[in-house]
Amino acid sequence: KLTMPVCCDAVYSIFSSSISSTMPSQILEINIIGNRAIPEGFFDSNSYTEKISLDDEITIINDGAIRNLSSLKEIKMPKNIEHIGIKNFIYTNKNVNIIFPSNAYYQSVSDNTAIIDLRTKTLICGNEYTVIPTSVVNIGDYAFYGMIVDSYSVPVGIQKIGNGAFQQ
Repeated sequence: KLTMPVCCDAVYSIFSSSISSTMPSQILEINIIGNRAIPEGFFDSNSYTEKISLDDEITIINDGAIRNLSSLKEIKMPKNIEHIGIKNFIYTNKNVNIIFPSNAYYQSVSDNTAIIDLRTKTLICGNEYTVIPTSVVNIGDYAFYGMIVDSYSVPVGIQKIGNGAFQQ
């Protein structure tokens, strides 16, 4: 188990795929504390980590900050999150459990397999087990990107399907 702050380039480089040899080979659980934002590529191409907990002080998860995590089973999202960028959870374990305390901006739905932006009624990420709720009117850019699925059932009320939403 590793607990660390998101504060500087040295911490960021531990998770960079280009410097992955500096990371201990099998950190199964990571707790991220402090700062406001998780930068792009912070969790990228880690094949060992099974659980991530993000501190409630974190309010922004930038585009592609959490991706390519083949062993990830669970992620605890911060309760104060205000922004989640696109291309998060792409090429990540399709069975990841997204534990998300509901707040004014986001909600975890469909047995913790998807995240909905409540302001725009947009499904921003999901996996092959996601049942798209009828309350959703948009499917966000790259929402199911990299998921190899035979078919999805898209509710009648969907008004927009974003770029690369179902791209494998």
